[in-house]
Amino acid sequence: MTSQAFERAFRTRMKNPYAAERLFVFGIRCVLNGYDNEHLDQWREVWDGYRTYFGAGNSRAVLDALWKFAATYRRYAVSPTGFHSLDCHCMAEDEYLSMALISSLQHHDESCSARCILEIARPSGRTELKQHAWQLAAEYLSLGQRFFPVSLADVEATLQTSAAMRDAKDSTLH
Repeated sequence: MTSQAFERAFRTRMKNPYAAERLFVFGIRCVLNGYDNEHLDQWREVWDGYRTYFGAGNSRAVLDALWKFAATYRRYAVSPTGFHSLDCHCMAEDEYLSMALISSLQHHDESCSARCILEIARPSGRTELKQHAWQLAAEYLSLGQRFFPVSLADVEATLQTSAAMRDAKDSTLH
């Protein structure tokens, strides 16, 4: 998704009930893809997109929190390649879990956030990743971006479905 496409997608942001989640997925994909030398332009795209959406002054703090979260994720993730490219319409498991983590922190659901952290990060980085996730969740809230609630049951169902899909993919038909 280019910055122009991002701008068109969020032009009617008040009518988009999942704006916060879409902003997060767009932002985290841009930041993580930007670490690959082939996609450095995506760092500019996330800045342009967030600046268009929130204004330059409001974008700095949330993007700083997003970069810290992404850098910590890259350092401690169980699966550091758990995110898709910008043009993918599906969500990777880690994208969903990261989004659920931010949601659970905004909604003070400790059991859900603990489960998400357990799945995303290696033990040595869980505390640091959660600290950066708290900061990111707070920055989104300060900009009026409240994620829809995601429950522990939702996360468990997603993990169970993901495992079943992996098992089916690895099995053979006779």
